[in-house]
Amino acid sequence: MEKEDIFEEIIDRGKRRGKLTYDEINNAVPSEYFSMDELEELIDLLHNMGIEVVDDQDPDITEEEVLASEEEEVYEKT
Repeated sequence: MEKEDIFEEIIDRGKRRGKLTYDEINNAVPSEYFSMDELEELIDLLHNMGIEVVDDQDPDITEEEVLASEEEEVYEKT
């Protein structure tokens, strides 16, 4: 997967949910292919797009709810 594809996937996920965690970004972006400057640029881009980057997942939202909402959006697109 190319850098642009990885960034696009992260941005799409952020747009759907309105926020991302630093852990999600770090897990999606292999550190051996991206410099810290590139990660900072991505986080700045997310902020500029209105996507919140938070330290941890909101405790009121469970992982199952996040996955369910992402599945619903996939079905809506098809």
